[in-house]
Amino acid sequence: MTGKTRRGVIKKAMGAAIATVMGVGLLSGCGGGGETSTKEEAAAGANGERVTLKVEVFDRGNSPSPYTITNNWLTQYVQKEFGDKNNIDVEFVPVQRSEETTKLNVLMASASDVPDIVFVYDSSVFYRYAQQGGLTDVGELIKEHGPNLQKYLGDETLKFGQLEGKQFAIPGKRAITARYNSYIRQDWLDKVGMKAPTTTDELYETLKAFKEKDPAGLGAKNIPMGMALAPAQYETLIYSFIKPIEGDLTYS
Repeated sequence: MTGKTRRGVIKKAMGAAIATVMGVGLLSGCGGGGETSTKEEAAAGANGERVTLKVEVFDRGNSPSPYTITNNWLTQYVQKEFGDKNNIDVEFVPVQRSEETTKLNVLMASASDVPDIVFVYDSSVFYRYAQQGGLTDVGELIKEHGPNLQKYLGDETLKFGQLEGKQFAIPGKRAITARYNSYIRQDWLDKVGMKAPTTTDELYETLKAFKEKDPAGLGAKNIPMGMALAPAQYETLIYSFIKPIEGDLTYS
């Protein structure tokens, strides 16, 4: 959520680049304060002075060492390719996914710690803050700086982030709507001269070719298929062997 007292920061950030958000929603929040702060920060952005943009990130406690949820390849990429190029310091505010709503309530009640941009899965949280006047209308900013985003999302999707005709959130639009998906390296397929497999038999032959022909040049370290011990990883493989009985019915 983008704070009204930090509208200058948000305007500068959105003017530089509005990114497509793949979560449930990106909200613009209000952290309290007065118009003086708004005007000062807006002036800072307009004059090219460096500003700070606070962005919430979900912390699921699974960041691999030596990285953290606020300092990793992706956050460094955002700072380098977006922040530095637009004179913005991007400050990532971690929120435990399991305590999303509770933590957000605390942040939103703060005049200084509230992020400029937050993500939320619970639509009731969005509507509550929108009704209470805690969010900033970003409709005009999207029209001015995000025509590609507006075109991609479309009016029907954008309506999910509106209340009484005002655009308080940028709803997420899933690029892939299936429950689970698997990915395969196209460069490896090219090297072994094969197309992406569409059946379990083709998958077997492809993995066999990956192992024997070693397209990555890894030798004994070559592992043609990997997954984590989580349902979203192995269920895709299991489901591919489930045969239909009748219509949409399946067995396992």
